[in-house]
Amino acid sequence: MLFSKPSLYFYRKRNSLVIYDGKNTDSVATIEIPKDVEKNEEILNLSKFQNLVSDQVKSLVTKGQKVIILLADEVIFQKTIPSTDSRPQDQQIQSFLEDVPFDPGKIAQIQLATQDGLLLAATNRDLYEPIVGCIDQVGAETSAVLPAQLFGGGEAVSQELFENIKKSSQLVKKGNLLNLQAKEEKAQVKSQEKAEPKVDIKKEAPANNQKQTKLLIAAIALIVIGIVAIAYYVTTQFVFKKPKPAPAAENQTQAPVISNQESTETAQPSTPQESTASP
Repeated sequence: MLFSKPSLYFYRKRNSLVIYDGKNTDSVATIEIPKDVEKNEEILNLSKFQNLVSDQVKSLVTKGQKVIILLADEVIFQKTIPSTDSRPQDQQIQSFLEDVPFDPGKIAQIQLATQDGLLLAATNRDLYEPIVGCIDQVGAETSAVLPAQLFGGGEAVSQELFENIKKSSQLVKKGNLLNLQAKEEKAQVKSQEKAEPKVDIKKEAPANNQKQTKLLIAAIALIVIGIVAIAYYVTTQFVFKKPKPAPAAENQTQAPVISNQESTETAQPSTPQESTASP
């Protein structure tokens, strides 16, 4: 058995999603998708589409349950390159993908070798990825997204379809669009890693540390030099510099010099003369 728990099967058709429990071909529920939401395998209103699916998923899918999404032929573009064809397969594959009327970023495709040749199948991711998201939200798991044609159910659902899926684990693995999508994403990551230069953190870290240490030492040295220069300037200007003599007064008045003789004469009192009386 492929699954440990009873699975639900979501059969994706054009403008509808039919849900089966796998016990018989009677549907459990059918979601009709209006043309203003989906047209020509293009989702026109993503939020409305998600709401339509989410309501049914919440009521039917339980936590831990596993779900398989089957894609009917009417939502898949396919081509078989005969094994007898001598033309380069790469060119034919590229030509096929260019004919698929979706944006290249939305195309999900598989290439599967069969008895008749190489089977090419492509569809729009938007037709099933929102369903996968709704299933994840309730804690369930989408085990696979498969073209129903691989198991004999491209045009209609039958009990044989469910049985073929359960017993064909290898074909499920090869035809699972989710696995192929994961491989594509992994390949893109690898190509980006090759394009971007790798940085050896272990080697870069010591180099950065050494650079930071040198810068710190240089900064400290500049600070020390600055302090020494300031100290030298202060010392030479204010400590060891001799004071200048006070300038002489330009208009200083000299005191008169008195000789000793003049001093004596000045100090002696004058003697009064006797007057002679006339007879």
